[in-house]
Amino acid sequence: MKAKVSTLRIVVLGAENVGKSAITVRFLTKRFIGEYSSITDHTYHTVWNARDETFNIEITDTSPHSENVSDYHQNVSREDGNAFVIIYNVADGATFYHAKSEVERLRRNPNTSHLPILLLGNKTDLEHLRDVSVSEVRQTALCYNCKLYEVSAAEDFQAIHVAFRELIAHAIVIDNQYAKPVKRRRSILGNVSKRLSSVFKRKSLEDLIFKRRSGIPVHTCTRRSI
Repeated sequence: MKAKVSTLRIVVLGAENVGKSAITVRFLTKRFIGEYSSITDHTYHTVWNARDETFNIEITDTSPHSENVSDYHQNVSREDGNAFVIIYNVADGATFYHAKSEVERLRRNPNTSHLPILLLGNKTDLEHLRDVSVSEVRQTALCYNCKLYEVSAAEDFQAIHVAFRELIAHAIVIDNQYAKPVKRRRSILGNVSKRLSSVFKRKSLEDLIFKRRSGIPVHTCTRRSI
């Protein structure tokens, strides 16, 4: 029997020029693409194996210039993402506050408040120009229950891979926790339905036997095809 393949969706958010596409492509291909600008969202696909399970991973690299991005931000729900990567540039404080506002928005939304978030600082190769407080970043990650990594898309594939691997592992755990109660409810409803059906059939048969023994006329219903 063929194993079921689940799909996990990761949404990459962040201000302009923080390296969303560079991070995404680096994770998927190990290549560094340098400066990249897009006016549309892009969704990439890869296959991920974990614990004898296979997952289709969809990674949506969002663009602040996309016509759909404002609508998307207004309607973020579990259906739009199983996990989120929110990127900031360690050398640009404004991008961190943009990232922080995204984290706060997701945590306020009941559909996404429980989902994994990776707060990802990029461009650590520009550490000498750092404009983001390490202590404030750590406090934000702790306060909003986010994974926290700082990496360089230009220099460090391994750290990016580890960060995404942890995020995906967390997303799988959350997805399984969400799916089990649904499956259990369906199983319970199925069992109740079967039991009720059995009771009604047994009752109907008992009534039929009683009527025949009592000499009460029995009327049967014949379904006609229309």
